[in-house]
Amino acid sequence: MKNRIILSLLAVSYFWGAAPALVSQIASATEGPVSVAWQLHIDDPSFDFSALRILVHYRTGKYHNSTTLPPVTPDVEGRFTATIPSGNWVSVEVGTSDPTVQSHGIDSYTMYENIRQTVLREEWYLEPGPTRNVERVLRLGRGSAYRICVPTPLKSGYLRLHRRLKGITEGIELQIEFNDPKSLAGAWVGGLAPANWTVRYLEANGEVVSSQDVQLSRGERSGPECP
Repeated sequence: MKNRIILSLLAVSYFWGAAPALVSQIASATEGPVSVAWQLHIDDPSFDFSALRILVHYRTGKYHNSTTLPPVTPDVEGRFTATIPSGNWVSVEVGTSDPTVQSHGIDSYTMYENIRQTVLREEWYLEPGPTRNVERVLRLGRGSAYRICVPTPLKSGYLRLHRRLKGITEGIELQIEFNDPKSLAGAWVGGLAPANWTVRYLEANGEVVSSQDVQLSRGERSGPECP
């Protein structure tokens, strides 16, 4: 009788000790890498997707360190793929060298020379599960851009852009303060809506030094050539 009790206790101990390992083996058998295919949509059929660079990151928890995959360029139809372990948070960053790109929900931006601008970020959770294919869609817009060229007399001050509707100048859409005109050399105001704009350069005290009305069309980059 004693031998039977001892054997029973050993069996229970073995069962509970082995259970976590068994669960782990089952989980690993049902989880696998996931092929994620993204499709970028932009409201301009002539857009060149080679102006975009994509960074994909994934991490096991919201506040864990990320693994970053090598940057990729979408194909001519705006598609790109990545293989990611399931059960991870996935984030995507879309950067552009084309200042006419707009992102829904993001205001216009300043793009400096030779520096890509991030115009879209997305994060989502890739549920645990077996090897499979997943499809995602990202949407961008096509706007316009204006080249910054600070008038020679100005050493510091402001650049202000006002949108004009039916001949009426609206409030300040964008304001950029500068203390050194050289810091803005080669820069663009990107992601602007195609519209009529008033561009003004002002002294730090608010005195207008230069004012110009410009009409920007979709996909257009406009503005003076800086000396």
